[in-house]
Amino acid sequence: MKQLSLAEDPCPKQILEFQSESKIVLNEENLREILLQPAIKNKQVCIVSIAGTFRQGKSFMLNFFLRYLTLKYKLKKSVPQNWINVEDGDISGFPWKCGSERHTLGILMWPEVFIAEIPSGEEVAIILLDTQGTFDNQTTKQNCAGIFAISTLISSVQVYNLKDKITQLDLEHLEYFSEYGRLTLNTDSSSTHFPFQSLCFLIRDWQYSFERNFGTKGGEEFLNHIFLAPDTPLTLKQQNDNIRNLFEKITCFLMPFPGEKVASAPSFQGNLEDIEQNFLKYVEEFVPLILAPENLVAKISNGNKVKVGDLFYFIKNCCKYFADQKLPQLSSLFMATSEFHCEIASEECLSMYKKLMESHVRDKVLDEDHLYVLHCNEKTKAVDHFKNTPIFGNEHFKRSYETVLELKLQEMFLLYEKFNKTKLSVQQALENQKQQHDEDLMQSLEKMASHHQMKKKYIEDNIEQNEKMLGAYRNKYESRDPKIMEQVERVQRLSEKEPVQKSLLWQILDYCSCLKTN
Repeated sequence: MKQLSLAEDPCPKQILEFQSESKIVLNEENLREILLQPAIKNKQVCIVSIAGTFRQGKSFMLNFFLRYLTLKYKLKKSVPQNWINVEDGDISGFPWKCGSERHTLGILMWPEVFIAEIPSGEEVAIILLDTQGTFDNQTTKQNCAGIFAISTLISSVQVYNLKDKITQLDLEHLEYFSEYGRLTLNTDSSSTHFPFQSLCFLIRDWQYSFERNFGTKGGEEFLNHIFLAPDTPLTLKQQNDNIRNLFEKITCFLMPFPGEKVASAPSFQGNLEDIEQNFLKYVEEFVPLILAPENLVAKISNGNKVKVGDLFYFIKNCCKYFADQKLPQLSSLFMATSEFHCEIASEECLSMYKKLMESHVRDKVLDEDHLYVLHCNEKTKAVDHFKNTPIFGNEHFKRSYETVLELKLQEMFLLYEKFNKTKLSVQQALENQKQQHDEDLMQSLEKMASHHQMKKKYIEDNIEQNEKMLGAYRNKYESRDPKIMEQVERVQRLSEKEPVQKSLLWQILDYCSCLKTN
C-alpha cells in the first residue's frame, strides 16, 4: 500500500502549553519558525481551528483535513468528489489515541503551511490548529475558556466539535465568551464587524438521521431548531442571541458514527478500511466546505486583512497577558486584540513615514529648516492615516497609541536629521577641499605667470642688447674683415630663431675680436 507523503512525516508544533496549573506559556521559537517564513509571511491567511470537549475525535478529524490539503494544494491533484482512497495509505498527522484520558495539551499548529489560490487570483496560506479538549476533569473552567478563547481569536474558522447534539452546557460554554463579544460590539455602535468570523458546529456520531439527514442540510435544520425555536424561554433566547452576535457566520454539519474500531479499538492506527464508509462519505463532503478554494475564509480583524506575519505578533500579544501566572479576564483579551490592531496600524504609519522621508533625503542634501518642514508634513500624513484607520478599541486607548506613534516618528526624524547632517558635513568638507584646491591652483598659475613675465622681459632685454651689440660690431668690422662679418651674421641668424644668452654672445664676439687681432 502506497503511503501518502506528508512532508517527510512532520509533526505538529506546540505553540501554547500549560506549565503549571494556571500558567499558559507561548513557545515563540515554534511560532516564529512557522509564521515568519519569508515566502509566506506577507500572504493572507486562513486559520482553521478545531475545539470542543476532550476525547471527541478532534485530532482524528484534523487528519482528514491534512489529507485533503496535501492532495489539493501540495501535490496539486484534481480532487474528485470521492477523494478518500485506501491506496493513499492510513490517516496520519496529528496524534490521537483511544481511551478516556486527555491527549492533546495546549494548542498545536501544523508546521506545514499550504498555499491556495482563491477564485480572485490571490494566494492564501492555510494553517491548521488543534486545541486541548475542554472539561477534562484536570483543567479549570477558566483555563478551558482561555484555550478556547485564544484559538477562536486566532482562527478565521472555528470548528466546534461536539458529540451527539448541542446541549445547553455547550451553549453556556460559548456564551462564556459573550462578554468579549459585547465589549467588542460596544466600542463603536455603528460598527458592523463581528468579533469572530466563522463558527461551524460539527456534531459527531449523529444518531437521529431519521429526524434530520446527515450533512449540511440536516445541520442547518438542526441549527434553526436550536436558535430559532419559537417556544424558547427568554433567558435561553438571550443566550442564543449573544452567541449569534459573536460570529459573522454560524453553520452546522451532522456527521455519522465512524465505527466501533475507530471509537474503541486500541489497535486502530488510521487504516481507512477500518472506518465506516458512510462516515468517509460525509467527511468527503464536509472537508471541502471548509478548505476548497471557493470556501476558504481569510482572516480579517476589525475589517483589515491579516497576514501570516501579523498573526505571529497577534498571538504574542494575547499570550503576554498570561505572564503573571493567571489567565486574563475576557476584557484583557479584548485589550490584547485592541493592542494588536493599534500596533499593526502604527507599523503601517511608520513604514509610510519612512518611505516618504527616504524619498526626500536619499539622493539629496537638505538644509535643516527645509528638512524639518518636510518632517512635519510627512508626520502629519502618517498620524492622520493612523487616526483614519479603524481600530478595535476605545478612543482613549487609541490616543495613547497615537502619542507613542508621534514619539516614534520624532525618533525616526532625529535619525534622518543626523543622516542629513553627516551628508551636509561631508559635502561641506568636499566643498572646502575643492575651494582650497582652486586657491592653490590659482596661486600656482599666478606664480607661473609672474615667472613667465620675468622670463619674457629678461629675454626681450637680452634680444635688445644683442641687437645693439651686433649692430655695433657690424658697423665696426663690416668694411674690415669678411670673416668677422660672417660670424656676426651667423649670430644674428641664430638670435632670430632662439633667444641667445648674453654670455654666449660675448664669447662669440670675443672670438671675433681675436680673429681681428690676428
